[in-house]
Amino acid sequence: MRAADRQLFDDLVKEHYPELDYMWKDYTETQEKQGKEERAFVDEISKNVEVLLEKAKIKFQREYKPMSDVCFSGYVATYVHGVLESNRWYASLLIEPNSSADLFLVKIDGTEVFRTSNEAEANKIRDELEKIVNILVVKSDLNEGVRCIRELRKTTLKKWNKLTETLRDLRRKSRLKLRKKLGIFPRPCKYLKP
Repeated sequence: MRAADRQLFDDLVKEHYPELDYMWKDYTETQEKQGKEERAFVDEISKNVEVLLEKAKIKFQREYKPMSDVCFSGYVATYVHGVLESNRWYASLLIEPNSSADLFLVKIDGTEVFRTSNEAEANKIRDELEKIVNILVVKSDLNEGVRCIRELRKTTLKKWNKLTETLRDLRRKSRLKLRKKLGIFPRPCKYLKP
């Protein structure tokens, strides 16, 4: 924002409509809370995926690297998050043989999450990943987390709409109200020409 625009906005908020300052702070605080909650929820899903992978004795790493016999847990968590967000099961796990490299690739939605040279191991990992996804998708606390985040998004959107509607209404006005300080008549706005 340019310095002149910032001065005009500050004058609008301080001298004419101090409720805008409250509305802006309320919106930004809600937006920050929503972002924090969403990041915490994604971290919780990742942690749950990793705990279940450890229980199943499957080696994993969060970042994708094409390594044999290591599961890409980051995408499994992303997939679970997507299923929870959309509230429907939209893909399946499959094994794709790669004859040129003599590998079997376990994929979710076309994304490789595990590779091995042993077909039996690939089948075992696919079955375990299906179990893990099923456990996490029907887990009640994760579904409750999604519901809470949706409510926060609605609240943030309502506050944003209220703020923009108020600013839109102010833009249409030809005169702005003047704020009275200490019951004394207000001074004229310094930005208006006499």
